[in-house]
Amino acid sequence: MKIKRTIYFVMLVLGVVVMLIGEQFEVKEYAYIVGIIFLMWGIYGSTRVWIPEAEDEDEKK
Repeated sequence: MKIKRTIYFVMLVLGVVVMLIGEQFEVKEYAYIVGIIFLMWGIYGSTRVWIPEAEDEDEKK
């Protein structure tokens, strides 16, 4: 499970980096689109990993 967290965190960071350096690309709108896709993919994956862990902790209490 820790590998998935790392992958999703990298996707989040990659999305932010692509959006920040979007000015360097010839067509910056495409860079922003790709950055948002990576960012949203990372957020979606992160929440899918964190929610089951939170439910497991609630059951233990």
